[in-house]
Amino acid sequence: MSRKFITGVLIVAATITALATAPARAGDRDQLRKVIIGATVFYLTARMIDELSRQGVRIDGQRHSYDYDRGRRHDWDKPRHRRVLPGSCVRKIEIRDKSRRVMPYRCLKRNNVRVHRLPDRCEINWRGRNGMRTGYKVRCLKRQGYEIAQRW
Repeated sequence: MSRKFITGVLIVAATITALATAPARAGDRDQLRKVIIGATVFYLTARMIDELSRQGVRIDGQRHSYDYDRGRRHDWDKPRHRRVLPGSCVRKIEIRDKSRRVMPYRCLKRNNVRVHRLPDRCEINWRGRNGMRTGYKVRCLKRQGYEIAQRW
């Protein structure tokens, strides 16, 4: 059963109980008016609280964190996943007389990093001892919001 229906039944039952217990007198009309007004105020207050709770407003004035318009939670409720890459994969290589810090593709794969999610702009290719190697530039990854864990 719905909350509105149950609230309505309780109000009617309370009103009938209050009227049935009092003896019938000529001056009871004023008292009857007071009971009906009180029951109406009670019903309207319950309805207002129900409507506010559907809109996401708590009674203490705080809003729920759920965005009812879009059907999803706000950003401040999401747990922030840190994007940390293993420090053990950092290597120093020489490319065109420049020393660069890179993270080789194979090392990242071995350490269960989702390499396909790393930014393409940070990818770098270089010639190693056994042919062409692929990896990611450390400085570029840091600029993209990734952290490098400490080496142990």
